Amino acid sequence: MDTVQENKNKNHSGGRVMPTHRAGSWSHAGMLHDSGAVLYLSEQTDGSVMNTLVMAYLDVPKKRSQYGGAVANGGPAQQLHVAKTILHPGEVNKVVDIPQYPGVVVTHSDAPEVYVWNMNTQPDRVASPKDMKASVADVVLVGHAENAEFALGRSDVKPLVASGGKDRNVLVWNIDNVPMGGHGTTLSPDTVLEGHEDTVEDVTFKPGSCDEVASVADDSALILWDTRQMKSTSIVRHAHGKNKDVHCCDWSALTPTRLVTGAQDGSVHVWDTRKLESPVLVLQHHTQAVMNVAWSPHTKDVFATGSDDGLVCLWDVSRGGSGQQKNIPVPDELLLQHAGHQTSVVDFCWNPDEPWTIMSASVDSSTGKGGGTLQTWKVSDLVYKSEEQLMSELEPYRDYIVSGDESQLPK
Repeated sequence: MDTVQENKNKNHSGGRVMPTHRAGSWSHAGMLHDSGAVLYLSEQTDGSVMNTLVMAYLDVPKKRSQYGGAVANGGPAQQLHVAKTILHPGEVNKVVDIPQYPGVVVTHSDAPEVYVWNMNTQPDRVASPKDMKASVADVVLVGHAENAEFALGRSDVKPLVASGGKDRNVLVWNIDNVPMGGHGTTLSPDTVLEGHEDTVEDVTFKPGSCDEVASVADDSALILWDTRQMKSTSIVRHAHGKNKDVHCCDWSALTPTRLVTGAQDGSVHVWDTRKLESPVLVLQHHTQAVMNVAWSPHTKDVFATGSDDGLVCLWDVSRGGSGQQKNIPVPDELLLQHAGHQTSVVDFCWNPDEPWTIMSASVDSSTGKGGGTLQTWKVSDLVYKSEEQLMSELEPYRDYIVSGDESQLPK
């Protein structure tokens, strides 16, 4: 594998560092590199150079450091070390990694095709106006009749990829043992699921399963599927209300009966998949569309949401359960709102190895409002720990806190 080179892609002409709409993935540290966190990012350009897919390593924030840094409009970023760049055919709207094959990722673009890339073996490219030829994907997943732009998921049990598109279908491919040599081998789907009545916006596998899938769409519906039966098992036709597009969904890995969805009106619903008659929790805090939702991989009651209102919000469902309260400006369950972005938050993801660490990105630096940034931040433990826990941790430092005498620090 190529040697890591720091800041190799400084200031591409016309480019901006920007994981585009739902495009970013944080893989496990050590899968491809023995230190730092592996990130897969997209760079959207103005067309003077090719759009890119980047594999990079990131130095994560230290303990109790809330803010890790930002990349704005192409650099600089002392903590971001670019290892591999490919020239992507079209914008990257979403990227997911395949845990069974470290270094293999799948991308969505503004096309019917879905692309599979082996980042370990793909040639390293440099975006330049003199080179406008796209890299050749290892495998091209075909089967959508219309563009499949955003809905993309994968199983954590087998190398299965699910995709949804404007053709209203959810497709599932098994990429196990598919030859990968950068030759654009095409693969047809193993499963086609029909049931949505409008564009499928998001799809997610149930953690620990290769057969159960959830999807949401612009038809307002939330649908649970069983690929063994080739049909839906549950349908909520108006998950957030009639004529309200549902943009995103995520299934909890730590509590497999929990599912969260986000919609165009800014609402967030938490569901018990055993009884989908109505959500168990309705949260309204975002003032614009919720575009991303993701459960914490470390804390079972916590999930995050990203919105067009520029906020990333962290929620703890164990803190309340009654949603918006009278005379209280925010829901009880709202743990934290990260307001470091000044334009739409187009993507975020949890670090799978470092608890309470998040990468988030905003969309457009042309506004002059500080957008177009990639931020990494770690939530201070003062936010989520109880008063009893914090006092217990501070107890050994009591004498030093009172006196300021460093000799009183614990040995």
